[in-house]
Amino acid sequence: MTRTRACLREKIFLELLARIRQGRLAPGARLRVVDIAREFEVSVAPVREALRELEVRRLVVTRAYAESRVRQLNEAELQDTNWLKHTLESQAVRLGACWGRLEEMRRWLDRMLEAAEVGDRVGYLAMKNEFHRCLVGSAFSAAIVTYWERVVDELGPLPKDRAFDTRQIRVVYGQICDAVATRRPAELRRLLEELPLYFELAKASESSRVAGMWPLPTAQDLDALTKEPKAVQAPAAGGHDGLWRTATKEDLEALARDPPDD
Repeated sequence: MTRTRACLREKIFLELLARIRQGRLAPGARLRVVDIAREFEVSVAPVREALRELEVRRLVVTRAYAESRVRQLNEAELQDTNWLKHTLESQAVRLGACWGRLEEMRRWLDRMLEAAEVGDRVGYLAMKNEFHRCLVGSAFSAAIVTYWERVVDELGPLPKDRAFDTRQIRVVYGQICDAVATRRPAELRRLLEELPLYFELAKASESSRVAGMWPLPTAQDLDALTKEPKAVQAPAAGGHDGLWRTATKEDLEALARDPPDD
């Protein structure tokens, strides 16, 4: 591959990646090679190479004899990917020391709230990711950072059917900042690991749905979750990898009473 062609491929790849991240290319959007080549005034070869790279990143799906499309996660994939994202963040906290980045995290939180107040979904997600990047980057692990960035890309833009709740954002992310300020790694990991749980519980109550944030569970949430047990999954007894069972109301109440230790 010539240097010029490699540069073209990289340019197209980065531009399409930015559009997917910002939601300008929505999940399910068609990506026609000919149209992209015409837009960038190139041949189809670097376009196909850029699409292959996006497919490797699990951001694009291409079927035989069909056009490529931006990948759309189903509910199960979204849930699994959220768990993976926050597990990586929790492990980063275990390996690193984010205590020195508290002021930076508070600045990103302020910007998150500003974006939420004006309904800037792209800006809010970018600020939110930078907030979490402070935690991930503290591990000084290139592998964790690389996997985390790919998982963030895979999650894609914020769903359009969720409204912002600045109060909940301030409360939950404020708790994360407090755990950093007081250097409580176990509490910090617990907060991070429970974020996907709050995301699932938020679906049980339309009044508490928020964009990119999850309210703390209430008794009503737990009752609603019990009626729809498929909403949340928890590790199977014994903690064997790959084995999962449905979380029960008792599981969640026990977790609230006795958070996991280090």
